[in-house]
Amino acid sequence: MQLLGNLDVFFLARELASLEGTRLDNAYQCGEKDFRFRFGKKDLAVRLGEYAFLGERQPAPLQPSQFSMLLRKHLRGRRLESIKQLGFDRLLELGFGGKSVVLELFSKGNLLLLEEGKIVRPFKFKEFSSRTLKPGETYFPPPSDKGDPRSCSLPSSGKAVPALSKKVNLAPFYLEEACSRAGVGFKEELDAEKSRRIREALGSLFTEELSSVVYFEGGKPFAFSPFKLKKFEGKEFKDFDSFSEALSRHYSSIGDAPEASPRDFIREQRLNALKEFEGKAAEARGAGSWISQNAFPVDEALALVRQGKLIEARKILGKKLSRVGRLLRVEDV
Repeated sequence: MQLLGNLDVFFLARELASLEGTRLDNAYQCGEKDFRFRFGKKDLAVRLGEYAFLGERQPAPLQPSQFSMLLRKHLRGRRLESIKQLGFDRLLELGFGGKSVVLELFSKGNLLLLEEGKIVRPFKFKEFSSRTLKPGETYFPPPSDKGDPRSCSLPSSGKAVPALSKKVNLAPFYLEEACSRAGVGFKEELDAEKSRRIREALGSLFTEELSSVVYFEGGKPFAFSPFKLKKFEGKEFKDFDSFSEALSRHYSSIGDAPEASPRDFIREQRLNALKEFEGKAAEARGAGSWISQNAFPVDEALALVRQGKLIEARKILGKKLSRVGRLLRVEDV
């Protein structure tokens, strides 16, 4: 499965800039790692570690998760001032004036709520040798030992794509495209002239106009891109009006789109709520039965509680005193 690369995020951030100036209506967690940010009639759908795109509004979970409630508390109703890529990485930052959300779309993914650059709370607490993701820490993107493809020096020896992959912070998927545009075979031996042509081709990737496509083979999608690719000339493809539409089409075609996630999440929530309710009901029935069978000592203990004699009351009921108090709604038990 093709995952969103850093060049894809570059173009996605450019497209999502159309949201700037709108207010966040709501935030939802729709699955284990699926989130939605609602702006008017559109939802920014996010699957941590995989993708993000703008789509139509989808059913919302009946019960908000604790993390989505935190996002609502800090961000609901705020105006989106900026949306940008961080450090030419698979990172999107949604800025809300002093507060922001960082979407990490690499590895297993993460979502972090920041205030003035410091972490209010991460969705997943993590600690690495170069950074710590926990409340109060300053947020830093992960470091990279590869260079920005727009400015880094390129190797002039070695097999083209493998050698470039060691030096250039760009997915092999797009390094192949640069080689195709430069007329260099993917495993062709490099020299100074070939590196110069690849340098020009890399620059051209960033100046493309959005003309998003999904490529098909045997009627099934196998790749997407924010622009047409020379390396896939002759392949079946379909144009889309936006990169978000192309991403939605690609992932829905392979059965991995988030459109079904909210419904599944709602169903799961209902089942969990039913199990929790049944458990509490059974506990309450058991406690009620015990109180009925021990009415005299319960009355005596509660009378002592009302007189402020908790120690004496606990001598009668012990650890059961608190549970009896909760069941009978007696305070200070």
